[in-house]
Amino acid sequence: MMDYPNSLPIKIIRGQKDDLKVPQSGGSTPKVFGDVTNAVRKSLTDQLVRIEGFYSDTFERTPGLPAVARVKLKPEALAKSHRPTALLNENTCPIIGGNSAGELYMSVNQASLGRLKNRIQSQSQKVTANVSTIDQILPFTPEMALSDEEYEHLRKQTSGNTIDSLKYRLFNHGIRDIDSRVYREFLRLARELNIEDLQQIHYTDQLTILRLRNVPIDALPSLASFVGTQSVSVFPQYFALTTTCRVVGSLTSQHLPPPSPAKSYGIVGVIDTGTDPNNQMLQAWVHARDERVPVDFQDNSHGSFVAGLIAGGKNLNHGDPRLPSSQCKILDVVALGRDGTTEDDLLLILTDVVRRYREVRVWNLSLGSSGTRCQDQQFSDFGAALDEMSQKYDVQFVVAAGNYTNAPLRSWPGCNSYLWHAGINYVCIG
Repeated sequence: MMDYPNSLPIKIIRGQKDDLKVPQSGGSTPKVFGDVTNAVRKSLTDQLVRIEGFYSDTFERTPGLPAVARVKLKPEALAKSHRPTALLNENTCPIIGGNSAGELYMSVNQASLGRLKNRIQSQSQKVTANVSTIDQILPFTPEMALSDEEYEHLRKQTSGNTIDSLKYRLFNHGIRDIDSRVYREFLRLARELNIEDLQQIHYTDQLTILRLRNVPIDALPSLASFVGTQSVSVFPQYFALTTTCRVVGSLTSQHLPPPSPAKSYGIVGVIDTGTDPNNQMLQAWVHARDERVPVDFQDNSHGSFVAGLIAGGKNLNHGDPRLPSSQCKILDVVALGRDGTTEDDLLLILTDVVRRYREVRVWNLSLGSSGTRCQDQQFSDFGAALDEMSQKYDVQFVVAAGNYTNAPLRSWPGCNSYLWHAGINYVCIG
């Protein structure tokens, strides 16, 4: 037998008699949360009747076009194993998402509501357990798509009688034909409202989000009331937070020597304000530069700060043992201007550079946001986009947490720790 280099051994696993037996089915009896009486079942069917009445005009005007209802679960029935899928499924009203822990969205139309009413009356063990998990079933109202607070915020953003840019999200029902029809109905509405400048921004395959420009302020109520609308808002603004620092000395090549020609360095993509092009010590670590912001609108201080940490963080901190000695080169993406950039533009830049620079496997986003703080029970649209991009291109994103407007500045890790700012000199955080 010929001996091949790097050949792997073969291990034979012999079958046993037990391997031919049919395994016993697992699972336990579904848990029931309280008594499921006729009154409980009638209460839920009455709620479905009210939902049918709430959407009656829509169902009559556009037969077959689905609406969305909210299913509020009992606090003790939030575990995924208790999710009422025997009750809410493609044969009745399927679950299409959720808002937060304990609240599910289900797709409804006139026919599916009728089937769900009948299903609620089933005395089967699974359906009974499912019914016991539900506290309320409510319609998704225009106020949920556009709150009074958000409406006032948008009204203040108007330029004359129009809003420059809107983030508009449609519900996704998970069935291509239905979602296509919802989208066509929205386009028809947009034409009626004189909204002509619109562009779909890809976040994930499961999200339908559009950028609407020059939107008449009086079109907001109609947008919020459209049966396919999930949310109407502005795109969050992302920016570089000001770093607390003080100058303590001048940067020299001793503190940030150039990369060694004999070594191979990893590359980190830095989505930031860009590095100082006049700092030759730092530029020696820049693998490539991709400018998406005109020079007149750039302020490279924050990008230089972040890049300096990646290129030589330990040496720039007097050899502090708490920092790793590893160093990386920088893919310098100038994505943030002095006034930051909006989420839609940032996402378009990010999608392009991740696809373009396939040699980069780690991307750093040390950004702050004007948007809502991270919610413990929700996943942001931008987070979902990064998650899908990470899987699609096999990359990792390092994202700052807690960088929001008016956040208290935090010390790192104390005032005795000094850090070289590659673009300014010595700095101290804290």
